[in-house]
Amino acid sequence: MVREIARIDLRPAPPARSKPARPPRARCSGAQPDAARWSCYARRKFPERYWLLVEWDSVAAHEAFRRTPDFAEWRRLVADCFADAPRSSMA
Repeated sequence: MVREIARIDLRPAPPARSKPARPPRARCSGAQPDAARWSCYARRKFPERYWLLVEWDSVAAHEAFRRTPDFAEWRRLVADCFADAPRSSMA
């Protein structure tokens, strides 16, 4: 089992909104057979920062997912919401 930890920073909310723009729902790593579990967290202190935790069967499974049409579609849908590219590491 390999754990991926990704920091996702979203663009700040426009003045008329109280929360940052959230990515639209899309197929996510949790729908992948090689992802045992996944969760996403946000903290009040930094409402535009999310932490995505995914447990993969292997690094190869994670890399294979990134080459799928589902991942490409997810990135297309959420790209405008990101302040920066997500930063991730494997543990």
